[in-house]
Amino acid sequence: MKTVTLLIFLCTSFVLQAQLDEYNSTGITFPQKNRSIGITYSGLGENSVFSLGMRDSGYDGIGYYSFGITYIQSLSNRFDLETGIEYNRSKLRYIPLPEEELFDFHVSFINIPLTVRFNFWEYFFLNGGISLGVNPKMNKDLRGDKGEAGIILGTGVKYDFKNIPIGLFLNPYLKRRTSYSMLETGFRMGVVYNL
Repeated sequence: MKTVTLLIFLCTSFVLQAQLDEYNSTGITFPQKNRSIGITYSGLGENSVFSLGMRDSGYDGIGYYSFGITYIQSLSNRFDLETGIEYNRSKLRYIPLPEEELFDFHVSFINIPLTVRFNFWEYFFLNGGISLGVNPKMNKDLRGDKGEAGIILGTGVKYDFKNIPIGLFLNPYLKRRTSYSMLETGFRMGVVYNL
């Protein structure tokens, strides 16, 4: 519970920092129009379980979803930094040996992604980065994973409304996760408020 509280505190501090003066202690000035905060939902894809490039005979992915809060900071006309906090829940199936029983189970993590976006043309972007996560129950699951790391790659389309400070994005992505050696593919959708 302490870890969950700490993660929520860290995410909140990112949001509060976005409301502070444009000038920070490093002397870098960020224009206020180049920051966004929003909510995201990921799903509509697959989570496959792999081990050393071969299909793991002990587990199979059945589905997943995640939702979260995102913070996007413009670094230049072409590059943005994106971070936030996400809750991810994956459903897996244990494929037993002949003498064992088949069963389904869930694996949940609270993740902090850190990605860089490369914006091109007016409405498109490529993104990539890392994700670190902890098991919110802080107890070992079937494989003993209390945490995980991941690599994220994707592409996307975004649209900012002209008369209101709201934007939308759709981000097809691929995420390689260390937990159960999962390969997650799907769509990430978001609504952002431009600060």
